[in-house]
Amino acid sequence: MKLRPSLLTFLLLIASSPTPAMAGSANANLNVSASVVPSIIITPPVDPVPIPVDNVINSSTPATVTMPIAITLPSNTPGKITLGQGQNPDPVVSTDNNPVRRMTDGNGNYLLYELYQDESKTRIWGNTDSTGLSLTGTGSASSINLYIKIPAGQNVPAGNYQDTVQLKATL
Repeated sequence: MKLRPSLLTFLLLIASSPTPAMAGSANANLNVSASVVPSIIITPPVDPVPIPVDNVINSSTPATVTMPIAITLPSNTPGKITLGQGQNPDPVVSTDNNPVRRMTDGNGNYLLYELYQDESKTRIWGNTDSTGLSLTGTGSASSINLYIKIPAGQNVPAGNYQDTVQLKATL
């Protein structure tokens, strides 16, 4: 008996041939990613905050002032606002946890001042997690108050005193 190739056999041989098909499709995955970096905007007053100190020398009443600061944190994101010790901290006793800040007149004279988180001036604003201000972002500017106190009874020469304090916001 002689076998003859049938049309079906011929088609099966062509279908199983290793030659590539001339038409068809192929699929592949394309990976896409993005990193969104949260932004923080701090808007302190442009000019130094004037503090009336005429009542500080030999007085029992401290000089005080309230300074608003605008902070923008991403929406629903918790943050911490800390304040450094300033450029003239007391070199003996000042720490990030309990800063002893001083303004200078540039001639070796210092005027002590304190920065607080609360209006009653009981919570020192420092540069640590425990002395920083906790804030949850809204996605737009939040106004927070910085309370400044210059203790009374300081015997310093008349003049212009200043300091610069780093304000830091972290998420």
